[in-house]
Amino acid sequence: MFSAIWNGILDHVYRNRFTAAVQAAEHELMELQAELREVKERHKLLSAAIQSLEQADANFAIAFSAMNAFSIERIPRCTIEGATAESYGVPCKSVVGYFFKDEVREWMFTCSLATHQRLVLEFKEYQAAKTKN
Repeated sequence: MFSAIWNGILDHVYRNRFTAAVQAAEHELMELQAELREVKERHKLLSAAIQSLEQADANFAIAFSAMNAFSIERIPRCTIEGATAESYGVPCKSVVGYFFKDEVREWMFTCSLATHQRLVLEFKEYQAAKTKN
């Protein structure tokens, strides 16, 4: 008889602890799901903002000869996954190296990949014209 009562008490205690643990886990799950929804919404807004920036890319006009430029490069920013940020629609930096007096300097700016590629073609034309002279 004592054993049956004791087992009933233990069963009640463990069931209450288990129920409390399950309720706590369910509460935490609901909080995490709400946080995930907020993060997804923020991601959607940021992606839209990035896309609008990319579409509104300035039409750069660079006078490479006036700058005395010697290079143009693309600097990808890395993401956690190791892929470039540009593969996620994030514009990367372009850099023009140039001489100012006797100093080497860099001009870093953000532009789309298409604009960067156009600038590279213009730079190559500038270099070709420079070597002819």
